[in-house]
Amino acid sequence: HRSYLVSGVPKDGPVFQQDQQCYPLLELCDFFDTFPSDRAFVKELLSEKTIPFILNMLQSHQDPETGLYATEETPGDDEVVYPFHFSSHVLLWHTFMRLSDVVKNLAGNPELNYHGLQAQASKIRNTTLHHFVASNPKTSSTMFAYLTDGAGQHVFYHDANDIPTLFIKDWSFSTTVEEHGLWARTMDFGLSSANEGGFYPGGPFGGLGSVHTRGPWPLGFAQEFVYAHLKGDELARKDAWRRIKGSMFWDGMFAEAVDSQTGDCTSKAWFSWPGSMI
Repeated sequence: HRSYLVSGVPKDGPVFQQDQQCYPLLELCDFFDTFPSDRAFVKELLSEKTIPFILNMLQSHQDPETGLYATEETPGDDEVVYPFHFSSHVLLWHTFMRLSDVVKNLAGNPELNYHGLQAQASKIRNTTLHHFVASNPKTSSTMFAYLTDGAGQHVFYHDANDIPTLFIKDWSFSTTVEEHGLWARTMDFGLSSANEGGFYPGGPFGGLGSVHTRGPWPLGFAQEFVYAHLKGDELARKDAWRRIKGSMFWDGMFAEAVDSQTGDCTSKAWFSWPGSMI
């Protein structure tokens, strides 16, 4: 499930959200990287059936014809019009790559194989590049689409919740000059008024947001800040940081969405993700 109450009871119905399945695996990888002295604990977790179960569940959502992995919702909790979502595939690739490194260091479960995980990651990357690269009619340029049906239909959009798209180059999902260009054009589109429903340019606190709660999001400001840093655009970086500071509550927390004129909260006064991201 995408969210749970503190009692452990699912908050919402059984909606399959692909990116949510990756985070427990990535948390385990982060734990191993941060606390290498606890390798016995991590190896014990790897020896159990939980991780193969998650991988099999993900595999059950793979389309046999395209090789893409289906989701019922975007990371923003919105229903998809086409079943295959771009940033979720980037995250899935990243998860397989990270998990393969941990398995290589802590072999022990015959169901988890370093070379098999690496091969699967490579297939995910190649399939994603094949199906999501398309020409955006709004910009007349080739970039990564947001959604696809795997048969030539695409949706072009970028959302404050699509953090993996931001890290395509940093994570080495893109490896060539051409692929770096696809990423840059995708981000440039996402941070422009052409990104209808995702970018809200009006006012001192305008910026990247989401159709989930319309308006600019501090999570989007964080994306703008990192992207400006990666590009070496000092003016854009300072402006994003201004909006981040200006939309922060007195206690250091952030809202989900803010008013583009004032930076005041318009949705969810305490939303942990932007604070974690920033």
